[in-house]
Amino acid sequence: MDASAQTSGTFFGTFDAERFWQKSDRSALPEAAARPTASALASADELLIMLSTPGDAVLCSREPTPGLLDRLAVYGSCGSVRGVPGDADVCVEERIAGLAGQLSTPGNRARPYAVIPATARAIQALGIAEHSPPAEAAATVNSKVWSNAFSVRHGLPGAATVVRSSAELEAAAAGIEGPVVLKSAHGVAGRGSLLVHERRVLTSIGARLDNADTALLVQPYLVRTADFSAHLDVDACGTTRLVGLRGMTCQGLAFSSSDTLDESLAQRLRSDPDYTATLWQLGVELAEAGYFGPVSVDGLVTRDGTLVPVLEVNARLSMGRAGLELDRRAPGLCSSLGSFNAPVAEGTKYEDLDARLDTAVRDADLAWEGGSRAGVVLLTGATLQPPTGRIYWAAHAGSPEKIELLVQGLRAALTSAGFPCQVTR
Repeated sequence: MDASAQTSGTFFGTFDAERFWQKSDRSALPEAAARPTASALASADELLIMLSTPGDAVLCSREPTPGLLDRLAVYGSCGSVRGVPGDADVCVEERIAGLAGQLSTPGNRARPYAVIPATARAIQALGIAEHSPPAEAAATVNSKVWSNAFSVRHGLPGAATVVRSSAELEAAAAGIEGPVVLKSAHGVAGRGSLLVHERRVLTSIGARLDNADTALLVQPYLVRTADFSAHLDVDACGTTRLVGLRGMTCQGLAFSSSDTLDESLAQRLRSDPDYTATLWQLGVELAEAGYFGPVSVDGLVTRDGTLVPVLEVNARLSMGRAGLELDRRAPGLCSSLGSFNAPVAEGTKYEDLDARLDTAVRDADLAWEGGSRAGVVLLTGATLQPPTGRIYWAAHAGSPEKIELLVQGLRAALTSAGFPCQVTR
């Protein structure tokens, strides 16, 4: 994965990689509602098309719709795209591994979305000679326990307390005034975090924790004025390159969209030597732990101006990395990348649903056609899977306020087309 940027890449990978990293199927936190089905998340790999350039290959969980490829043409040329044959309920890495010799791209770099146990076999089946990080290393550094330990070692603000029992949970929460944030080591199936206002809820969570072989992170609720992410490439020696910075919109504790970063905050981050040093040290320690490749580092600024540089580490590609590509392909405009969940009836074809949504966006005069005019682009099609599908979108406009209006218009258009959105910005 350290090859020259001149080398073509082969993009593939499972977007719900967290389920392969967790040590236990049981979580101390309750599941959130309105989650997309696993088959919908599997087809979110269509977002990888945005990251590709001519000469690259993109291997998707399902065959992309013609409408999607037509829509993405507004961004210019991307790589060649094909769906991977086989049972779509089997992760795409396993299917690639089982098709040795049929999908070979031996001259390319491997560009997996994330590293899971089947990634190394998929790379070998593609005829690519380079190695991926060990799956165990990827699972370790993607744990919030690991990134929190990094923050504790370096005295960074925003660090949490790790607990593994109800007694430890009660003790940690007792030292916090106001709401308490609980986070699981790996955010899986909507169980990533919970904001607790009432202490009686802690008793219930504590009982679940005592019966689950897992850990929770406990921290005060940080009132923020800005969320952001830094996107890095780390090589096996720990040499780190900053690819770019993106803003984020969150609803409560949940990610909502990746946005063009406010320029004043971008300047603050780029000119802060302590922040830069933290990112470089993080790269060193990721490599020491055995991981190399793409990394997204979430951070925030609190209401009192405190910079929290490492809130969470996602050692994989990310929505923010795709958002950086939107910035590049739509210069001079603000760009936002988000999603809506929507019900999908059993027995419907995603190709037909995608065509219906495409028509709805165009009929509402919302489609972005390039240039300086505001508009939206639907970035996926095969994610329209029953019973709950996910619609990924990009919005481009001259200001964040205009993007907000665009997204409201998109939601109305999709609802009118029979897709009432369950998750909004």
